[in-house]
Amino acid sequence: MADARDKGNGRGVGVGMALGAGVGAAIGAATGEIAMWLAICLGLGIAFGASADAHAKRADPPAHRPEP
Repeated sequence: MADARDKGNGRGVGVGMALGAGVGAAIGAATGEIAMWLAICLGLGIAFGASADAHAKRADPPAHRPEP
């Protein structure tokens, strides 16, 4: 668990949530439907963040482990 924090992995979902909430609140305030747009953009932000985390995990090569 400490290794994941040191590498900075797993931040995509948090960043996606924050951006989705901001964009959803802005669109919702402009259209008068804050609850709907907040929910839509928050869901999309979580999905894109999870996708970014998965892509970063696949792109990161595994650490070399010496054979016993």
